[in-house]
Amino acid sequence: MIPKSHRSIRNGGPDSPPSLPQRPTGRWCAAGARVLLDIIPGADHGAAIAPGSLRAVGYLGDRFAGIPAPSNC
Repeated sequence: MIPKSHRSIRNGGPDSPPSLPQRPTGRWCAAGARVLLDIIPGADHGAAIAPGSLRAVGYLGDRFAGIPAPSNC
């Protein structure tokens, strides 16, 4: 399934193998979706919450401000 709107995904670096979030985002990017994959280095699942939340708030604020969604496909 390919998302119909942009996606922002955050993942702690050592939280899971890099291929886990990269597999679906790679498929979505290849299908033309706008995806921002943000792997937070050195942060496990719990430690990724604070920086990931701050980044998510900024990301959402930009969408409400009419700034186009970034993509690192």
